[in-house]
Amino acid sequence: AADDETVFLTYNGRIDLAPGHYSFKVLLRDDRSGRMGTCEQAVEVPSFSGHSVPSSLLLTRQVRQRAQGDDSSAGKGSQADGSGRDLLDVGELSLAPEPGRVFRQGHVVYGVYHLYNASEADFQAAEQGMQLALQKDREWYTDAVGAGGQAFPDRSNQLIRYVAWVDTEKLPPGRYTIVAVLPNHQTRQVPDLSGDFEVLAP
Repeated sequence: AADDETVFLTYNGRIDLAPGHYSFKVLLRDDRSGRMGTCEQAVEVPSFSGHSVPSSLLLTRQVRQRAQGDDSSAGKGSQADGSGRDLLDVGELSLAPEPGRVFRQGHVVYGVYHLYNASEADFQAAEQGMQLALQKDREWYTDAVGAGGQAFPDRSNQLIRYVAWVDTEKLPPGRYTIVAVLPNHQTRQVPDLSGDFEVLAP
């Protein structure tokens, strides 16, 4: 498995942080050998106050269907607007981040982002759906590909959740970029969000 870039072990944790700059360190210990390893990373938590502003674009294949009455959908919101206690609960899906962006041909790649402090114009644009594009090696990919996207408006929280998917079954191996066009992109300093991923042969 060490030679397979798509195989990994995931440890999930959660810390709620106020906006600011942070660094965190994870320590792992092998109980059999006693060997230890660490991973350290700097993180900037942005402030989403003020004008309409998007989160970053998360790419993952770690997705499961949310069951009716699922714990993660308890509390604020409902499945109709894609909301739940967890920010990665979108519509009927519950998504989880993963460390790599390497996928086997045939995997479905999901992309998720949130638009905070959404304006009335943003909600109107969301009714038209989600605009997506795909690039291969920085060139626009024009061949037919299975892909789609959906917006989940949450007016009570001035939030719009967006989820997109790309089926890699017919994509040749190589490096790709998924581009999600932001609503009312003509008036934004940054008009879209993008994320790179690699497709390997099955």
